[in-house]
Amino acid sequence: MKKSAIFMSVFFILMFFAVSANAMTYEDVISDYDEKFAIQGPKNIEIYLKNGNAVLTQVEHTSGRYKIRKLSSEEISELKEYIDKHDTDNWNDCLFRWETSFYQYIHEKGDKTTFVAFSDSEYAFIYNELLDVFRDLADNGDNELRYVWADKLRGYQILIPREEKYVNAVWKNGNDFRVYVGQYSNLGWRKFKNGQIGDDVASPDNFIYQKNKVQGEPYNNPWVSKWNSYCVYALHNTKPYGLYLINENNEKTLVKTGRYYSPVVIPNTNFAVCARREHKDASEEEIIKINLKTGEEERLGFEPEEYLRPIAYADGQVIIKRKQGICTYDVTRGTLQYSTPKYYYIDTIFNYGGGMRFLQKAKGDNEYYAVSTDGGNSTVGIFNLKTFSFSTIAEYKGVQFNSMEAWVDEEENKVYVIIKNDLLALPLKNI
Repeated sequence: MKKSAIFMSVFFILMFFAVSANAMTYEDVISDYDEKFAIQGPKNIEIYLKNGNAVLTQVEHTSGRYKIRKLSSEEISELKEYIDKHDTDNWNDCLFRWETSFYQYIHEKGDKTTFVAFSDSEYAFIYNELLDVFRDLADNGDNELRYVWADKLRGYQILIPREEKYVNAVWKNGNDFRVYVGQYSNLGWRKFKNGQIGDDVASPDNFIYQKNKVQGEPYNNPWVSKWNSYCVYALHNTKPYGLYLINENNEKTLVKTGRYYSPVVIPNTNFAVCARREHKDASEEEIIKINLKTGEEERLGFEPEEYLRPIAYADGQVIIKRKQGICTYDVTRGTLQYSTPKYYYIDTIFNYGGGMRFLQKAKGDNEYYAVSTDGGNSTVGIFNLKTFSFSTIAEYKGVQFNSMEAWVDEEENKVYVIIKNDLLALPLKNI
């Protein structure tokens, strides 16, 4: 072999090792960075620099969702040119009391750290421009989507990121997999197969269409009660106050005026059970059964209490949550039963702000899949509506979702969950 050929071979080998040594993983750069630029706020945008490598992360505090990517040398040069040109490290704080979103610009290099606090007021032009510079870097490029708890939970999958489609609900039965996707007016059920969103499909049974839902009315269960082709609502922001039937065109029919709360329809009848106050200043409520055709009422014999909320009908009984404990109304026998213990997980199973259905039915009698949340952690289990017991299937540390955002498939050993409108699959057992 000629000397020139040998020299070139050695040269390329050395160049390969030099490039390999300079190429670093995300973790290498973040764990031992030389310099850092950041905007901290509702979403943290952080840029880490190490040996010519640059990594950007954008973290959402509430969900642990974050995006990560490497920045090019050109992008870093442009960022540094902007910062040097505008002398951002020497800016003064710019805070406005009436603004709700506050940010902090941070620059760390060596022993020096700069902090500049500001709010996104229309009067803070140059500060907003700095915010846009960071946001443009965060939104451009080929970001990799991750969750901060991912390293502790093997086998999880991100099936539909919200950048592709906003997922609002999930339902599955064997190979029939459906997702409710879209935003605002562009909402609908779609088939989901082989990792792809497919054609439009019908709504699963017992789901309430989004267009049937009334916004800004807090005194209703999130899954809403349905009677024939109507949804039954207790309206407090509509005059006259009362119990209403609402059709798919959002047309309202008044059943009866009054201050009603949390109606629950008894299936295959014309009746609903709900709480009622005698007048707006009353502190206690009573439980009544009302005929949705005639408006006639019947008191069910519960002692009036400060807080009573019918939450569900299941297996012949209406479940009513009390301030402390629960009580039930047996529809067939017309009997009442009080349960005195404080079932703390009842609150976490039934108290949440959104949803389109009741709990997912499990295999056993009176059993339903449910999620109990506590301090940012979620526990999937089986809730028995007769004994009010909760049996744990799996616990997820640092992962937060509720009963309406989960669909359990024990045969596949998965629970499908919606977190910040991403659809994920989490392992159900052996985690």
